[in-house]
Amino acid sequence: MLLENALVTKARAIYGKLLNEDDFTQLVKKKSVEEVASYLRSHPFYLEAFSGVSDQNLNRKRLEETIKKYHFSQVLKLIRYSAAKYKSFYQIDVIHKEHDIILSMIKSFISDESYDVINDLPIFFDQYSKLDLLQISKSKNLSDLVDSLKETSYYKLLLPYKEMENTEIKYNQFESVLEQKYFEFVNHEVEKNFKGSLKKQLKNIMKTKTDLSTVIKIYRLKKYYEFNDDEIKAVIVNKYNTINENKLNAMLSFENPDDLLKIYSKGKYDGNLSSANQYIENYMDTVSYQLAKKTLLYSKEAPLVYLAYLTISNTQIDNLIHIIEGIRYNVPENEIKEIIIV
Repeated sequence: MLLENALVTKARAIYGKLLNEDDFTQLVKKKSVEEVASYLRSHPFYLEAFSGVSDQNLNRKRLEETIKKYHFSQVLKLIRYSAAKYKSFYQIDVIHKEHDIILSMIKSFISDESYDVINDLPIFFDQYSKLDLLQISKSKNLSDLVDSLKETSYYKLLLPYKEMENTEIKYNQFESVLEQKYFEFVNHEVEKNFKGSLKKQLKNIMKTKTDLSTVIKIYRLKKYYEFNDDEIKAVIVNKYNTINENKLNAMLSFENPDDLLKIYSKGKYDGNLSSANQYIENYMDTVSYQLAKKTLLYSKEAPLVYLAYLTISNTQIDNLIHIIEGIRYNVPENEIKEIIIV
């Protein structure tokens, strides 16, 4: 119980040091990646992150990697405060990071660009993961990647795709396979470790996450990739969400993907939003962020606070990447500000 209380206290302490609305107001005014890096370097939360990182080598990609790595290192610190009997539950973000690593490698096969998997992670990541990062980093195709995963549960999962050529890879397919595995893992851990009201609350949080992910996926696949209904259904994880067949079909029936927001959000999340946003991804992420902030500040249950912190941390990362990418592509300041969640 003492450890669980310590996790709650630690999570709130880290949250108190994160970038706030004023920080993001200042950051969206920056005109270069170097200016963003300079601001973060002087911010109390990021002092450790940029220790030993040279300004000369801090390009856009390296800056984003530094931000992601440091946030993940804070999550790993939180795991140290978890009770021994719940350790496997607190591994959920490690599992999520493993999926990111695998998907990043797959993306590198598609784009024929290298991905420095080892440099993207804290040095103590291997204490929590069974992935052989060195072997993974040497992969040039799916065959290599699957072979590098032999000692993990991912081997059997990805074995059917081993002979697929890089030119045949469909990223959404692998994203769906790993997303399904993630939600299965979380559901199993919640069932195994918790009961009563806490179990119900944890399941509701994960169902909300799955719901939001589903809506965003439908939106993106319809608007940007022009997938048909059957193709979309094939990559949706619907076992753990609250979207029934009728609502799913109603979502898919819209010719204009922007109308998805109306059917899903009406009456369900309006009270959680501080302001409307024209981007469905931001609408959904704002819902998730505001629910998480409320949970982190007021819940006494360590598992709930932990999940809330993960959402808040990921939102901070996304905000910074939006700003960095916006600067890179000369997006007007007011447009960048529109998609920042605070």
